[in-house]
Parts: sequence; structure tokens; C-alpha cells
Amino acid sequence: YPRMDEFLKKKILEVDSTQGGHVHKPATLLRNFKELIKEAEQESAAAASGKDIKEPGDYLSAEALGHRIEEWKNLFVPEFPAAHDLLSKNITVLTGARGCGKTMSFRRLTAFMDKVIGEPSGIKGADQFIGFYLNCRDLVDAFPWIPPKLNTKIQQQIIHYFHLAWFSEITKTLAQYETETPESFNWLDDFMKDIFGKNYASLPMDANVLAHVRAFIEDEKERCRFGIKGVLKYWSLSRLDFLDILQTKMELNVSWIYKRPSFFFLDDYTIPIVTRDVQRILNPIIFKRRSNLFFKISTESSNSFEREGLHGKPLELHQDFELIDLASDNIHQDKKEKVNLLSKIFLPRIDRHAYLRGKSLLDVLGKVPISNNELALQMRDDPRKTIYYHGIGAFVGIWTSDIRSMIQIFMDMLREANGKLKQGSLPIEKTIQDKCYRSAGGEFLGFAESVKNPSFWEKGPSSTKRGERYGTHLKDIVETFVKVSRYELTKGPLVSNEGRMNPKQAFRLEIIDKFDLPDNAFRYYEGLVRWHIFLQDWRGKSVRGMMTPRLYLNRILIPFCNLTFSSHDNIQLRNEEFIKLLTEPKAFFEYWEKKRKEDPKQGHLF
Repeated sequence: YPRMDEFLKKKILEVDSTQGGHVHKPATLLRNFKELIKEAEQESAAAASGKDIKEPGDYLSAEALGHRIEEWKNLFVPEFPAAHDLLSKNITVLTGARGCGKTMSFRRLTAFMDKVIGEPSGIKGADQFIGFYLNCRDLVDAFPWIPPKLNTKIQQQIIHYFHLAWFSEITKTLAQYETETPESFNWLDDFMKDIFGKNYASLPMDANVLAHVRAFIEDEKERCRFGIKGVLKYWSLSRLDFLDILQTKMELNVSWIYKRPSFFFLDDYTIPIVTRDVQRILNPIIFKRRSNLFFKISTESSNSFEREGLHGKPLELHQDFELIDLASDNIHQDKKEKVNLLSKIFLPRIDRHAYLRGKSLLDVLGKVPISNNELALQMRDDPRKTIYYHGIGAFVGIWTSDIRSMIQIFMDMLREANGKLKQGSLPIEKTIQDKCYRSAGGEFLGFAESVKNPSFWEKGPSSTKRGERYGTHLKDIVETFVKVSRYELTKGPLVSNEGRMNPKQAFRLEIIDKFDLPDNAFRYYEGLVRWHIFLQDWRGKSVRGMMTPRLYLNRILIPFCNLTFSSHDNIQLRNEEFIKLLTEPKAFFEYWEKKRKEDPKQGHLF
């Protein structure tokens, strides 16, 4: 149906604007339509025979891959950013733009997936630990009724279920290895009796203990989920050290573990999926310091999880956990590395396309014909001139760790260019590439306009001022920053760049004195960072002995906003000016423009 729709719009209804009338002759249309019928019949035949029809845009989420072995082998790329840091023997929080591959990496790093796929992940260092995976949605799905205030009994019940979920994953993995390396699980039978007492019915010696335990765990999960009274006097797994005890038992009794530590990959540990109160309950387990068990947690952003540990002690970066922000790492990643990584990710997807098999990302998109400075000069010389963003440089330039969005943009290009691709015309026309980049940026800004204040889930509507649309305010901040940057590019003084004077090109914002935001400004700063509208640079910058934030506009907005991909320059603000930008965005540009006109040579805004 999408092909038929495209055929109608681009073939039958296409009009020649110069000579009038329709472009295609009836004979040509008939021939094209017959080819369309033939392709549809071939696809129907393939579907009827059970043969998978593979498309470049398949599996935008890791969950959709399921246990499809060949798809995992084909689509997973082991060279993902920050792999070395993630696999260090430390508690680690991994964050990045939505769709950046956190779930895919977490799932693939497990011992279970190694067995399902039949080979190791190929990630350097993955043989130094045993990985297990749990998605927090399993916990949330089990308890959709969690009340706002959690009494002691409910807290114990949640911890009990959390441990059961991990226990289930561990025994599932043990069962995978049991087929090749038979083990005695009498130790597990004894362990269950010690933990659950008379509620666990032991089996005769040499019976299939593992299968019995797995069935018991699933039954216990259901009992816990429904909270049936009288089944247990207390929740057996509500003790905080259950996983430590289990890990020790496995090291002593499971031969293939070889005393390797366990990595517990906990996915989607983010507010509001997991409420702040539930995180306070689980944090003492997750952020506990151990020598043989390390949690790896993924969150939406660096400020989307609770920083409170045992007895209310604040969790400190570098003391209690290490933070990896893939979006921040992407800012500093070498351009050549980005090209290589994206090429590896897209190569198997390109090969799924009927007309592109054997082609590279460079073949499909072409090269960037001009530099950022040349592009800036064109914009400055004639601000009304139509600028086209295209080529592999633009594709790499908009990437901010979000692979899912990149796949969607790429698919939009393929759909728009399908007729030309069929004729073997490559690279894709610059007008098509430019249109898709700008549309993606517009959609992202539309998304920004719809977001809620992060405190909304805890404080409710009272967290938003009467008459204010929080997302619209964030959009106003973005648009004002872009106006400032565009003014610098087209009207501001030239700056030294690459050995010559060029227009100032800035999608980076820097605070040049002590960073200190009041609550009314911080609420917007938190939203900009939470939703990756601006990306935090965790390396920061030292100014007069202080570390101050550096923020980068999300690169997907650059074509939409008519900026360049150069990261050489920046917009510098004092803290008080940044507060004004956050709280009064519509008034800020007028204030800034006035200052610049009063003294056009000043380098900063003061």
C-alpha cells in the first residue's frame, strides 16, 4: 500500500511545471505499474513460503529482536562507544540519547545471549565476567498498583520480587549451560531450603533440581505479585545481601563461572518508569560496594535517577558509581571513528535493500562538497540563499548517539528516493537528504514542545505554573539560542578559525563564571538536559579555577536551524545571563542584540 501511494503521487499525479500536463506517458505508467505488481507478487510468495522479507528499517528496538539468532549476528556491532569504561569492574550508570543502543548492548553482554546465539559477543573484555540482564519494566509491569507511600511491608515485597526476577534470569542462564556442561545442582536444592524453609519442597537426590527451582521461582513471583496474605510470614528475599550470597554459592559450585565476577545489567532504571520511592528502596542493593558483583544501570539521562543511597546518604559520582554519558562521549569522538562506526552499523541494513546490496554508506550519501567555514560564508554572504545539508559528513554530523533516529532518517531518504534508486542513481539527491534532515529536526523540536517538567511525576500539575506550557518554554529557549547563534554567524564579527578569519559558528553554550541557578531557572535547565535538547559536556571547562558547564545543542537540530557542524566556537554567557535566557527567553534576544549593537567588537555578552 505505501508503494501504491507513492506510485499515485509521484507517477500518475506528477505534473511538469514548465510545459504543463503530466510528466509520464500512459505506456510508461502501465509498464511501471506491471513492475509494481510483479514485486508485490514476489513478496507475497516469499511471505507464503515462510521466508522473511528483510527491510533496512527492521528492529528499531532491541526488544523487537527477541531471540532471532541470525538477526543478532547480522545487526549487532560490538564496537560501541565507551565499551571499555562500561566493562570496568565498577558500578556504572550508562546514559545517552533515547535509542542510542543501551538495551541492545546490555542484552548482548549476557551469558544467556552468548548461548542462544552460539558465540561470544566479540566485545573486548566480555570474557572477564558473567552477565545477567533485567529490564525494570518487568518490575513495573508486576506492580502497576504501587501506592505513592510505601510502608515497610510493601518495601519488603518489592525487594523480594526484585531478587526473584534476578534469580529467574540466573537460573535461566544456568539451564542454557546445563545442556553442554552437566552440573550437580544439589547445592541449589540446599540453598533453596535455607532461604525458603518449609515453603520449598525438596526433590529426591539426582532429580532435575534446576527445573524444579525454576518452576518454584515463577510460582513465587506470581504469589508475590498478587501479595496473597498468609502464604509467607515474611518475604524471604527481602534481605539486602541475597545476591551476594547467591554469587558466592555460584562461584563455589558452578564450574564454568571460574570465579569470574557477575555483572548485573539493569535496564531502564529511570524516573518515572521506576518511581523515586522505589529507587530509594533498591539503591542500597544496586550501589553496594562489592568485590565480585557489579551493577550496570541504564537511565534516560544523568538526572533521571534518584541519588539517595542507604539511610539517605547521597550517592556521589566517582565515589559510589561511574557515569558514562554516550551523548557526551559522542561530542568528543573522532570524526573518522564516527564514520567507521556508522558505516558498520548501516552496512547490513543497506544490504537488505533490493537496489543497494553491496553499497556503502558513502556510496548512498556521497561526500560533503564544502567545509563548515565555506558553508558559513555562504550563509553570511546571502542569508536567504538555499542551503542543502547532504553527504556522509552531514549524516555523521547530526549524530548524537541516537542510532534509532539515524535509522529512521535513513529510511525516510530511501523512501523518498526509491524511484531513482531503482534506476541505479546514487548518491541520493541532495534535495531529498536535506528535506529528511530538516524534517527530523522539526520533529525533534516538536517533541521538545510536548515534554513535561521532570518534577511533574512527583509533584503533579502544581510543578507547572498556571497558564504555562513547560515544553513550549523549552522550545522558546532553543529558538532564542539559535537566533543568537545565527546573529553571530551572519552579522557578528569574524573570528579566527583554521588560520583565517571566518564567521562565528556556535552550537555550544558556555558559562564563564560561577554556575549557580535558582529553582525557577533550574527547572528549565533540568528539562533541557533530561530530554537531550542540549547535551551536557561532562568534561566541562575550567574558568578562573572553577568547573563550569558546557552545553551543546542537539545536533539533529543543526540543519533545521541553519547552523553548521563546526564545534570550534561557542556562545559565552555569564550565570546571570544564562538565568535570563532560561526564564525569559523571548526577551533575551532583544537584550542581547542591544548589547551587541552598542559594542559590536565585544567578544562576550557583557
